This record gives sequence, C-alpha cells and structure tokens, in this order.
Amino acid sequence: MAREYPEHGWADIALERAGIYYWQVFGDEKRAAKIFRYLIKKYPKGRATDNALYYLGVIYISREDYRHAYVSLKGLLNHFPNSNLASRARVGISYIAEEVKKKRESEG
Repeated sequence: MAREYPEHGWADIALERAGIYYWQVFGDEKRAAKIFRYLIKKYPKGRATDNALYYLGVIYISREDYRHAYVSLKGLLNHFPNSNLASRARVGISYIAEEVKKKRESEG
C-alpha cells in the first residue's frame, strides 16, 4: 500500500506495520530496520514516525549498537516529546548509558 500510494494518509502506518511484521513475525531485523529508516526519512512528521524511531532504537540496542540506538531514541524525544513512547525512550537511553559505562570499566 505504501509503495503504490506513498501520499496516502495511511502510508506511514502501513510501513510501520510492515516493519513490525518483518521484525516480529519473520525475525528479519535487518529488513525491519531498513523499513523503519525509510519511514523516518520519507515521513519525518508522520503519525508512526515516533514508533519507528523507538523500534529502530530497540533493534540497535539488541545489536549492541548503542551509538545508533541513542540517536534514534534521542530523535524521538527531540521531535516527539509528547509521544506515548517518550518514557520508554528515556529508559532506553538510561540503559545505553549503563551499558556504555560497564563496557568502559571492563576495558579498564
């Protein structure tokens, strides 16, 4: 739907759902992340963009790619401060800070 009708009011929602489907049903984080990045770029102020930023952050955390996870979660807080996912993004950022601290301490 999003490919055929990119200007449709539900295109960003369709992309979000596709990303979730690839991630949760097929376990294809790589494709899901690609879809979420596309959604963020194509629909920067879309109704599902905050969700895409959050999901992308979670995917990056699972990969231990904390730099990109932080950028995604901070982007959610900066651009969508009233999002339902803002508190979860703050928790994710705290988790990232703890993990980075542990890694630095273990490297000595």
